[in-house]
Amino acid sequence: MKIVLHLQLTVFISMIWLSTNTIYAQTDTLDYYKIVDSIVLKNSSFENKIYAKTLFIDEDSIDVYTPKSWFMYQPNGGNPPYVCSKDSSLWNIEHEANHKDHFMYLVTRDDQTYHSIGQRLKTKLSPNKTYAVHLYISTSKTFKSPTRKKNNSVKLFNRETCLSLGKYFNSCYHFYAISPIIDHEDWKRYTMVFTPQVETEYFRIAAIYRRMQFIPTNGNILVDNISPIYEIEYIGKD
Repeated sequence: MKIVLHLQLTVFISMIWLSTNTIYAQTDTLDYYKIVDSIVLKNSSFENKIYAKTLFIDEDSIDVYTPKSWFMYQPNGGNPPYVCSKDSSLWNIEHEANHKDHFMYLVTRDDQTYHSIGQRLKTKLSPNKTYAVHLYISTSKTFKSPTRKKNNSVKLFNRETCLSLGKYFNSCYHFYAISPIIDHEDWKRYTMVFTPQVETEYFRIAAIYRRMQFIPTNGNILVDNISPIYEIEYIGKD
């Protein structure tokens, strides 16, 4: 299944948006584009990992890892996201990877914190050009984790969540693309088509609350097998 979406808007730092100019196109619009160039992401399937620390959950100890070549962001604190596999038993996630053995999870939390990851690109993205990237996305409906708002009691992280692509600039968060609500546990390929509003040398994705949601909730997004970033040009229909 291919899902293509396009967004151009700017929102001040907040996980609650006051403007909704999102366009969702349920067709393979890349049929009418040609690929001009590409930027390959490092470790795009999260197979290379670096030991982070050992977590002690109940009576078990679990070694956790962050993905090599990626930066971890966790605004307002909280643990960063870690690499997962079907054998990791981390946070009660029961998925297999879409590609090879590993994948990433990103969460939103009811204390207004959330996960984001990114990496520095070898070529800057230009505000005068259009780009596309494919990602495989799903969610885990069995995801459980402690939450600081509830005195570290374990809660299900199964509320509606979206994936965003964007960057921080001049104290603002610029959303380049936002997915529909991800409520499926099977892996589906999404295509994000976007034009940066400012020049950037970073690729960054984040888990966010669903649009027009004014109460923070606990949710999760699983991500794997990210394509190169393609510079594209519209060639029109035949």
